[in-house]
Amino acid sequence: IEVTRQGADLFTTILPFTFDTQEEAVSGVFKKTLSATAQNMQMPESVMEQLKDVWDGELDPVRDLKNGDHLRVIYEKKYADGTFVREGKLLAAQIVTHKGKTYEAFWFNDGSEAGNYYSLDGKSSRQTFLRVPLDIKDVSSEFAPLRRHPITGELRAHNGTDLRAPTGSKIFAASDGTITFVGYEAKGYGRYIKIDHGLGRKTVYAHMSRIEPGMKKGLRVEKGQVIGYVGMTGLATGPHLHYELVIDGVQINPRTADLPDTENLSAFRLAQLKAYAEPLQARFTLIAESEDESPEKVESTVAASTPLTSPRS
Repeated sequence: IEVTRQGADLFTTILPFTFDTQEEAVSGVFKKTLSATAQNMQMPESVMEQLKDVWDGELDPVRDLKNGDHLRVIYEKKYADGTFVREGKLLAAQIVTHKGKTYEAFWFNDGSEAGNYYSLDGKSSRQTFLRVPLDIKDVSSEFAPLRRHPITGELRAHNGTDLRAPTGSKIFAASDGTITFVGYEAKGYGRYIKIDHGLGRKTVYAHMSRIEPGMKKGLRVEKGQVIGYVGMTGLATGPHLHYELVIDGVQINPRTADLPDTENLSAFRLAQLKAYAEPLQARFTLIAESEDESPEKVESTVAASTPLTSPRS
């Protein structure tokens, strides 16, 4: 804020502030807990918390870290006039298990609000969901906190999205998960299925004309697998899928939920990712080589900061 005086009057001007951003790389060997390992590596707590969110779903190498696994991360540090202000975004993470398996994830601006983490084959490191789990997509009734039921006339919450489609249209599992319920409700959902996707995430698929043979409680299903077919069983005025997404017990709008829905990058985006990740991957290689050359530093290696090519605000 710039304050100037003209005679008896004071004028204030708010000016945009630009940080100088540098990269910091730290590495170490996992021992006992992530918190203890991060402290030994001198990894800031804010970066450790971001690391926990890089992978989710069934595959999570951070959650599965074992003693002897190598952990390397690169993150931003923000400076103002040469003075450190705070840590920024976690840019890349690499885990090399004691059995030689390597997991890598690089943050990439994929067009979403916050960006996401991807491996170098363009696959998202986070659990992704189909926002419209149908082969025909036509929304007839949006998620709404309150609406009048078209059959009963009762005013009540409509915590899901109705997707109108011809009877018999295929219904897909929105993401990998385990079926927790297969059944029929005459005065409600009709034929429906519930799937648990882990991490407090569940989905519901209702009003099916029929359920795909073999669907039963306890069965593991994959994203995009056919689980049933559109119908109008239960309380429904026409053929459609009533689809719900439940996170931590709360029903949310599946069409606007802040969840990754881009599992694989396009060829163009993939080329951008590889160009962006190349210097970060080279940094990981240098760290690994320095660890090999200096065994006494394997417990914790803190690499010098490297300025980015341009400041980020």
